[in-house]
Amino acid sequence: MKDAFFEVLKDLWNFVFGADTRVKYENIEARDVVVTYKKSLVQVKDSVKAPIVQTAVSDTQIGQSAYVCVDVALCLSQPSVSLDGKLGEFYYGDRVTVLRLDGGFAEVRIRDTRGWLSVDSLTEDRSKVMPDFKSAYVYGSTDEQTIKLRRLIKDEALTGQLELPLQPIELILFILKTKNAKIGWPATRPRIVGLWNIILRGIKGISMSIEPHTNSIIEYSGTESKGFVGYIEAVHPDLSITLKSVGRVEPGEYRVEEFTHDEWKEWRPVFISYT
Repeated sequence: MKDAFFEVLKDLWNFVFGADTRVKYENIEARDVVVTYKKSLVQVKDSVKAPIVQTAVSDTQIGQSAYVCVDVALCLSQPSVSLDGKLGEFYYGDRVTVLRLDGGFAEVRIRDTRGWLSVDSLTEDRSKVMPDFKSAYVYGSTDEQTIKLRRLIKDEALTGQLELPLQPIELILFILKTKNAKIGWPATRPRIVGLWNIILRGIKGISMSIEPHTNSIIEYSGTESKGFVGYIEAVHPDLSITLKSVGRVEPGEYRVEEFTHDEWKEWRPVFISYT
C-alpha cells in the first residue's frame, strides 16, 4: 500500500517537473514529498507576472476637441505629477485637441502649447462648458447659462459677486473670448454704456465709424430711451443688420434681432471695430 502511494506521488512529480526528473524517494517520508511539491507550485505561481492592461482609447477620442471643465487645469510635461513638471495652466472653457491618453492623463494641444492634463479636467461635451442663449429669454444671476458665461470670463465685471442678471458688457466680453479677440481696455472703470466710444478712443487696434461692420460692437448712447451696446453678427447687402444684445429692452434679456438700415440709422450709433 505504501509503495503504491509513492508511485502515485512519483507520477505526479514527473507530470509537474518532467518525466526525466529522477527522485530518490526510498528514504523520504511521504509528507516531505507533498510539502516539496506544494512549495514548487507556489514558486511557479509567483514567477508568472500579471499582464499589463492598456488604456482603451476609441478612435473618436484621438484628434477630437475637448474642453477644460475646471477653473484651472495644470499642464504637465509628462502623464504624472512630478518635480518641476508644470509647463503652464489651462483655464475653464479652453478648447484643446486630444492627442493620446495614458492612464488618467491626456496629452493635448492648444495652439502652440502641448502637454498633459488630468482627464478629470476635460469634457468632450461642449454644452457642459459653453453657454447656450435663447432669444427673448431673461437670464438671472442663478441661471445655468449665466454661471457658465461668468466662469468663462472669470467674472471680470464682478456681476456674479453682485448677483446681478446677465449684463451687456458680459455678452461682449464672452463673444470676444470665443473669437480669441482682445481689446486693450484702459483702467477706466466702470465701463458705462454710452461712454465706450470715449473710453476706447485712441486705443491701439480700435477703430470707429458710423457704418456697421460684421463682428463689430454697436453703441447707442441714448436720448429719450436708455443706451445699449450689442454685437453685429452680420451686415447684409441691403445694409440691414443682425444684432445680438443683452438688456436692450429688459434687464438680463438676451435678444437676436434684425434691423433695417432705416431703423438702426435712427439711433445714430457708433460702431467699434477691433483687430
